[in-house]
Amino acid sequence: MFVKSPRIDLNRHSKIWINPEGEIPKKIVERLKWQKETRPGDAITLFVNRACGDKSSSALESLRACGIKIKIIELCLEKNEKQDDPFVIACFNKALDIAKKEKNLADRVRASVRATNVLRLMKLVQHEGLYSDNDILFLKFDIASLPTPYLFGQYEGEVNDVHLFGVAINDPLTTDYFYARLVEKMKRPWEEEITSDEFEPPCGLYLVPGEIISKIQFGHLKFAEIKDCIITGSDQSHHDITRAKKLLNSEEDSLLNEAKSAVASQEKQYRV
Repeated sequence: MFVKSPRIDLNRHSKIWINPEGEIPKKIVERLKWQKETRPGDAITLFVNRACGDKSSSALESLRACGIKIKIIELCLEKNEKQDDPFVIACFNKALDIAKKEKNLADRVRASVRATNVLRLMKLVQHEGLYSDNDILFLKFDIASLPTPYLFGQYEGEVNDVHLFGVAINDPLTTDYFYARLVEKMKRPWEEEITSDEFEPPCGLYLVPGEIISKIQFGHLKFAEIKDCIITGSDQSHHDITRAKKLLNSEEDSLLNEAKSAVASQEKQYRV
């Protein structure tokens, strides 16, 4: 029996935007359009909550027109075609419900980030492609995949957050093991088993099973094949909400400008 070696597809990408108020910043939309234009052969899926689907429908239609797939999170989980564990779905729904109920902006943003922390690990997202934050942009490169069961990314010097995450969906052994351990850790974060109502949405690495973390090459910039082909920013950080909101809503997008300049340099080198 032929067994495929685990690989992470670098031509399929998943993005997430959760905002209980339903707004999607123009900056996020423009980055996604640029990403599709720069890498037209890549498949990009944007997951948004129902409020964004309703309030930002025109922005989402403009993304669809560019070839970007849009998925409404709540509708996808109701159908559960990717067969995520009911406990994991219940935990995400609780995290999303917390975000909807928060009145303070900073608390609402942090709660939305923590809901994303759960969703990005789920089969629903991973089957669509490698997850990355909206302040990570991929330049042009020819590498189609990386031979690794997991791809994990964090910014230099950080140990408590995930900005890029992938599971080798092509390998059933990898996925079966990962999701079994994920459910186990979510159900038993401490010594005693908990219910989904008792689940506390975590930050960063907490949900990734410890023995899996030990197998992952930390830091996506350390992957030689793609380290020079990723541009990263910090306007999705929830550590300084005021600064992050200002960056997201400003007309100037230094990250996108940096990415455009980098691609222009790449194209110049190709011509030479």
